[in-house]
Amino acid sequence: MSAPASRGQRIGTAGWSYADWYGTFYPAAAKTRGFDELEFYCQHFDTVELNSSYYRIPSPFLIESWIRRTPDDFIFSVKAFSALTHHFEAAATQTFCEFAEAVAPLQEAGKLGAVLMQFPPRFERDETGLACLRLLPDLLAELPVVVEFRHASWVDGAAGSETVQLLRELGLGFCCVDEPQLKGNMPPFTAATGPVGYVRFHGRNANDWWPAINQRRAQQLRREIRRDSGFHCERRAREKELEARLEGQKAQRYNYLYSQAELMPWKDRIASVDREAATTFVITNNHFVGQAVANAKMLQTLFDQLPRGEETEHLRQLVLVASAAEQGSSWVQAEDDSSDHTPADNEHFQPRLTNI
Repeated sequence: MSAPASRGQRIGTAGWSYADWYGTFYPAAAKTRGFDELEFYCQHFDTVELNSSYYRIPSPFLIESWIRRTPDDFIFSVKAFSALTHHFEAAATQTFCEFAEAVAPLQEAGKLGAVLMQFPPRFERDETGLACLRLLPDLLAELPVVVEFRHASWVDGAAGSETVQLLRELGLGFCCVDEPQLKGNMPPFTAATGPVGYVRFHGRNANDWWPAINQRRAQQLRREIRRDSGFHCERRAREKELEARLEGQKAQRYNYLYSQAELMPWKDRIASVDREAATTFVITNNHFVGQAVANAKMLQTLFDQLPRGEETEHLRQLVLVASAAEQGSSWVQAEDDSSDHTPADNEHFQPRLTNI
């Protein structure tokens, strides 16, 4: 599977379009119709992980737009469409072909660094999981595929070396992860199994990692709303309230700011991956209120990469707090802020951090 040209570490974030990044990463005053978030992002980083591709296969118009709006040396990693990972056995070969065709222009433009296949926690190391992996090289031929496991069975004990060997035989990359150390979650297992190395930082917010309302319960609540609501406007109001709750708990999962002390052990781990890989992507996914940006900036410093772009005062504060702390933290609402304030609409936003 083809890989991008060698470049060492490429450090960036998972996604770039978040409303709560205004005032932290994007200037608060820039929240206007004509402001180009991606163009601003490219002033600070040379790579980004596309998240929207997980929810729908990107259109040719979007792909062309991303190519046109980014510098020649800017590289994308693309998170695979969810049907290919979370419904692997049911996904038709045609769906894999459609996804491969969609990202082909990125590859032709020299801008495709990796295709990230993030499998769900239920994807364990068993006969079914192993069989699925063996199909990937044919289903996504010629693409630089990286696999992210979310169940520890893939690396527990002797399984770790066996998984590494299998991925090397198949020409698939391995995604190293940092996440809360809860039962069944992936440990900080480090390996390079192909020309593309990959590391993702999800945060360590163990308290909010598993949602209070899971997908099954959410579907049940939606059915109850449709059944019990009277007028159409009442049903829409209740549905909107539920979706807001679901989106809020999803965002809280990634509410975490790594301290310098927590990032330091990863310097040697990433360096070991980089020695074996042509290019290593280091992606921060703790996107809540721009904390991913702060930690990505800290990782740039850790690897002696020159500062890029102009930073807001709020971002500098986050970096300073994290650099001085011994333990990671989550952002909490200031007591005198209204509940709907975010850095985007509060010019006097000050991060107040609490250990978790």
